[in-house]
Amino acid sequence: MELTRRGHAVVGTAGTLLLVGALGDRPLAVAGAATLCAWLLVAQHRAAARFVECDDSLSVTVTPARPTLRPKEPGTVAVTVESDEASDLPVSAAVGWPVGVSGEHPTLTLGSGDERRETTCEFSAPLGGRYEIPEVTCTYTDGSGLFEQAVERPERASVVVETASPSDLQVGGEDFAAKMYGDHPSGQSGAGTDVVGIRQYVPGDSVSRIDWNSTARLGDAYVRELEDETAHRTRMFLDRRESMADGRPGRRKSDYLREVLLGIVRLLERNRDPVGLTLIDEDGIRVDTEMREAPRHYGRCRRILNSEGGGDARVGAVRRSEGWTGTPSNAARRIEAKLSRRDDEFAAALRPFFEPFESYTRRFNSDPLFNGLRVKTTAEPARGWTVLCTDDTHPQETREAVKATVREGTLVTVFLTPTVLFDGSHPADDRTYERYADFERFRKQLDAMPGVRAYEVAPGRTREAVLEVGRSRRDTGGQNGGESRART
Repeated sequence: MELTRRGHAVVGTAGTLLLVGALGDRPLAVAGAATLCAWLLVAQHRAAARFVECDDSLSVTVTPARPTLRPKEPGTVAVTVESDEASDLPVSAAVGWPVGVSGEHPTLTLGSGDERRETTCEFSAPLGGRYEIPEVTCTYTDGSGLFEQAVERPERASVVVETASPSDLQVGGEDFAAKMYGDHPSGQSGAGTDVVGIRQYVPGDSVSRIDWNSTARLGDAYVRELEDETAHRTRMFLDRRESMADGRPGRRKSDYLREVLLGIVRLLERNRDPVGLTLIDEDGIRVDTEMREAPRHYGRCRRILNSEGGGDARVGAVRRSEGWTGTPSNAARRIEAKLSRRDDEFAAALRPFFEPFESYTRRFNSDPLFNGLRVKTTAEPARGWTVLCTDDTHPQETREAVKATVREGTLVTVFLTPTVLFDGSHPADDRTYERYADFERFRKQLDAMPGVRAYEVAPGRTREAVLEVGRSRRDTGGQNGGESRART
């Protein structure tokens, strides 16, 4: 509660009387000051009670014309202020906006005897995300005009600003959704809990899945094949480093990969599977959500993805010094130590799978993507499905990050954007096709790793133009070869 201008004048008068009475030895002046102060205290008490009554009888209704908008698209919201009964106190309701939203700032005034006022405000938001609008602040003034009280009302309406989506999104590979996710329940071997058989160890298999009895009996390393769990625990990683901004606004690498992740969130929500979202930039983990399956959590993941990759939604950032330190797991160290003390054929067969682990983790520990994946995959209590969205700017770092993630026993799906299709290279240039062929070789290398699926995410029209160059080159080469044979 604050004093109005009139209230400040009364306080000033009381102070003046008190000063005159004290300096001039005038008891009547002191008594007058005391009387004014007592009157102010009584008026304040009465005003506080009336303000509470008035606020309880007041209702604010907020109704947006459309619950979904595009960035910078104008929207309107109707604001109605209504009192249960005609109030004898003047009330003003000021309309404001949260950070990220700009709009009109009208003020609705309910005078003595008024019961209802309404207005319509126009607003817009340049960035995608969910906004609670508008912010309505009601100011009450007592009947004597001495005090006023500003109260921020809780009434809000949710408006979602959807980030512009690319119109030519193409994900390479046939039936990629079924391959990367599977059915419920799958009945297939994977990262579950029920043992369905054994197979020979391959690089990338988790140490925890080695079947030591079979390994000792058969003389080579074997791992247990597990049946997929019905509930898929999914951790999604989105690369938000500088290279992901390649492309025109609305058609950047991050725009295409965001649409893929939004589709996965819808898929997981339909199956009620737990999901966590992690965003990684040059400094490490930028945004990190817990793994949950609540409806509000799916909406939160969508809000983070729609707000330009979570720029306004920092959630418990984890830096390299706080998480993975670049050292192998305790289990790996213990096994490596045991194997180093043995010289039999069994130890010799297993030793190569453990020796290179520490060297490459030390080499790539400073890479934010490698470190971010290691922090999360080692911290998650249960293994499941890891989805990584990145590009081909750092192929070696990406390859080692995926390899280290698979070592933890999780299945990995990688969505890659080819830089050559986003950096403005001319599609008809032969050099563009060669760079695209290099990307495809990298993607296939990842896809050939055990437990890994790798898919291309690209603008369909640009990709088709580049592939047309490759087809033309093959046709020209075939014609030239036929002419040479004919001349011979």
